[in-house]
Amino acid sequence: KEEPAKKAEPAKKEEPAKKEEPAKKEEPAKKAEPAKKEEPAKASSSSSVNVASGSSSSSLASSSSGRPSAAAAPKHAPVQAVPSTSAPTEAVANADSGVLTHTNLLCDARFADVNFVLPNGGKQVNAHSFVLGVRCAKLSELANDRKKKRGKKHAALQVEIKDDVDPAVFNLVLEFIYGDCLDLTKQPPANVLLLCVAAHKFGLQRLARLCEDHIKATLNMDNLFQMLSGAAHFKENKVKSFCLNFAHKHIKEFVAREKDVHELGVPLFQEAMELSLNEYQELPEESEPLQQSTLNEDFKKLYEQTAASKVWADGFVMVQNKKVPFHKALLAGHS
Repeated sequence: KEEPAKKAEPAKKEEPAKKEEPAKKEEPAKKAEPAKKEEPAKASSSSSVNVASGSSSSSLASSSSGRPSAAAAPKHAPVQAVPSTSAPTEAVANADSGVLTHTNLLCDARFADVNFVLPNGGKQVNAHSFVLGVRCAKLSELANDRKKKRGKKHAALQVEIKDDVDPAVFNLVLEFIYGDCLDLTKQPPANVLLLCVAAHKFGLQRLARLCEDHIKATLNMDNLFQMLSGAAHFKENKVKSFCLNFAHKHIKEFVAREKDVHELGVPLFQEAMELSLNEYQELPEESEPLQQSTLNEDFKKLYEQTAASKVWADGFVMVQNKKVPFHKALLAGHS
């Protein structure tokens, strides 16, 4: 009699309740996994840590920006260089301190009689032959040679600079010629090295020495590889010796810079390692003292030559029936 109950098997008919399995249907909640969705919060916290440490990492980045690769340095150097348009401010400041400067002349092209045409774009930079005559013999020779070929014309001389000189660096060369008041601390390391190269090309020994002394005093691990690579490329042997000596003194830090060592190349790295096999010694002091500025003496010489009519002048005044010649650009630069 109990068999019908077995056939009914109501428990088996209730299996749909098992199929419903609401817990399994609630799996989307598990898939949502709000804890995992909250990971951005962790990321933000980690990013906030990066931001906090970003002051140090950004400071490292800024310091490493002072150590660009050899290819990156020339690209950014013109942007970082102090343009010649800042010369009037420097001139006024130096005038107030009693220091003679003539950098104002570089900002006024009205009386310029020389236009230097630079390579890689043909940018023109104005100058004055009478200043070059007493301050830079090599640039003066270039202007005189061009003047002889051109003949007697009143237009400004177009003098091509065949050496690969960056316009920003050439402006610094002229600022030194006109005022001898460059602040190298405001220049990036790459510009100082390029300025040193240009100074040797144009025979400005005092400027070259100032650049060399500055590079030696400011060498560090962040600019060492750039300076060493550049000095080797431009054959600036004195700067190269400074860099190798610095690498020898800090050989462990030098070798640890794997990326920089790779960019430096095998020959220079081997040269540094061979030097490190010997006991470190400080470089000897310079035997020749730094040449003093001759700016005042040079412009006094210019005045005397102009007064004696040994140098061409483009203006004159009559004072008590006496003809006094002068240079319009020089007068306009100071009055």
